[in-house]
Amino acid sequence: MAYALLADLSPEYGLYTSFVGAALYWVFGTSKDIVIGAERPGVYSNEEIAKALSALSGIILLFIGLVRLGWIIEFIPYIPISAFVTGASITIMATQFPVVMGIRGVNTREAPYLVIINSLKRLPQTRIDAAIGLTSIALLYAIRYLCAKMEVRYPSQKKAWAMISSLRLTFTMLLYTLVSWLVNRNNSGPSPFRIVGKIERGFKHAGAPPFNSDLLKLVLPELPAVIIILVIEHIAIAKSFARTFNYTVVPSQEILAQGASNLLGTFVGGYRSYPRLGLHVLTSVFYYIPNAALAGLIVHAVANLPTPPQVSIYVTICVSLALVLIRVARGKGLFLGQSRVHHIQPVRHWPRDIYLPLDHDDGSNPAITVSAPHPGVFIYQFPSGLNYMNQGQHMRRLVSHIKKHTRPGAQPLSTAANNKNTSLQWSEVGKQKEQQHDQDASLPRLRAVVLDCTAVDTLDITAVQGLVDARDALDRHAGGEDGDGDRWGRVQWHFAGPWNRWARRALAVAGGLQAGDQ
Repeated sequence: MAYALLADLSPEYGLYTSFVGAALYWVFGTSKDIVIGAERPGVYSNEEIAKALSALSGIILLFIGLVRLGWIIEFIPYIPISAFVTGASITIMATQFPVVMGIRGVNTREAPYLVIINSLKRLPQTRIDAAIGLTSIALLYAIRYLCAKMEVRYPSQKKAWAMISSLRLTFTMLLYTLVSWLVNRNNSGPSPFRIVGKIERGFKHAGAPPFNSDLLKLVLPELPAVIIILVIEHIAIAKSFARTFNYTVVPSQEILAQGASNLLGTFVGGYRSYPRLGLHVLTSVFYYIPNAALAGLIVHAVANLPTPPQVSIYVTICVSLALVLIRVARGKGLFLGQSRVHHIQPVRHWPRDIYLPLDHDDGSNPAITVSAPHPGVFIYQFPSGLNYMNQGQHMRRLVSHIKKHTRPGAQPLSTAANNKNTSLQWSEVGKQKEQQHDQDASLPRLRAVVLDCTAVDTLDITAVQGLVDARDALDRHAGGEDGDGDRWGRVQWHFAGPWNRWARRALAVAGGLQAGDQ
């Protein structure tokens, strides 16, 4: 409902379309931490355009997911994704500021800086809505902070506190809905603060999208941008949760779930057979939800999305420029002399070690015996450059191979083999059963990873982020205590042959690839 109001649609559009995402995502999706619901449509100006865009984008996304073209998203670098999410979150917070403060008469469709300026000009017109909006934001952050502290203080109750934290949005909305009901239940006049108001029961506005030539001409130019935004936003958030909780999402499955939700969501409400509790009883309860509380919920949801600027690069540039000026102004000439250099050729040739692929995929003589490195040590060679287009494939292969040939150190082997991993998705259960026989005492613990970077001439930020994510995933895999109570430290990472100085600098300045890594 909050996103529907943000798009200038009636709140029932958000209420009923959210049902489709929750009903379908658990069937098609691969992330255990997200669900598909209403999103900020942005350029949608009315209900017909919203339906047409949703249906057309759903058809295209459904096709992409069915033919397994999810790998295409690897061509989208990290920087534009970060820039999009940051810009979208700033825009959303700017448009919700006047709603939180109860300021009326501000055109939230203007540029974000104009919305903020006009809101500040009308700040003396702040209404009682500000008390609801600001306190709701403060309450949401207080609950999240408290639960995060409790998770650290009581590790055995971590899941319970995480569940309480995830319910903070629902609890806050119920609290302020109750407050609004107590204020307005005997009030025959207008509400002292803005509320959602009447919501149609049964969603009478939905049905098949009204396709016609004029509507298609209006929608088609915007369709590519809408599809790119939908995919970028969803996959970026899904991958973020996957990195945090150590699992893998399948991009094609995510796109398939999104396409099914968008396509079927346009027809929601055309029939009267949906759950009666949510569609007929709770609509009268939603009448009292304060708009300021919904705006506070949106602000809280997007406040953590912006990527903070890396000010260190500007400090480095300024210091480098100052040093260049000083060296130019205070440079000293040198007097040179002559010196003779002798080069002595070796008289004997000693045998040396070379490294070949274990499976002879490079066309080497299969009769040559290739010995594996020391147990727990893995050497991986990049055949070409490492960038945003291929880093995902390399990191997935590296992590999956190492996990397959090492035993986890998160818990003793005797319990690791017997305990069921409840964090697995439905798509990974079969793989886990196939690999269960490999998890025995003969597998070593992971000790070190050596990356042969002789063919890597440059590294972009997406490749560096992929290395950091792989390092974190393998640290979690190898971390913990063994049966004797000895705690294992971080996995050692070694980079061999990054001759390009910019590649070496990228590895040196990357967060998490500094201490202990070479």
